[in-house]
Amino acid sequence: MPPSFLLSLALAAAQPAPAQPAPPLVLAAPVEKDVQCLVFFMMAAGTEKDPKRLQAAIAGTLYFVGRLDISSPGLDLERALRQELAAMEGKAEVKDLATACDAQFGKRGGELVDIGHSLQGGKP
Repeated sequence: MPPSFLLSLALAAAQPAPAQPAPPLVLAAPVEKDVQCLVFFMMAAGTEKDPKRLQAAIAGTLYFVGRLDISSPGLDLERALRQELAAMEGKAEVKDLATACDAQFGKRGGELVDIGHSLQGGKP
C-alpha cells in the first residue's frame, strides 16, 4: 500500500465522528412564551431606529431575560432562542403573540409607574 493511502486512512480514523444534533429543549409553556417574547423584543432592539422605541425594546428585552433568569436558572438561552425563532418562523399567530408580549410588558411597566407614584407620595 502506498504511504499516502495509509496516511489518509489514519487521518480519517482520527477524525471525530460528526456531532449528533442536540435534542430539542423541552420548555414549560410559560418559559416558552417568555423565550418567544424575548425573541420579539431582541429583534425590535436590533432594528429600531426611533430612540424612544429602541429604549422600550431594550427594556422589554431586559424584562423577559429577568423573567427567564428567575424561572429557568441554567437555561441554555442561546439554544432556546434559536429553537423558538425557528419554530415561530412563518406561523400566522406570531403577530398575536407579539401583541400579547407587548401587552404583558406594558401592564407590568404601568404597575411600576404606579408604584413609583405611590412611593413619591402620590405625585404623578
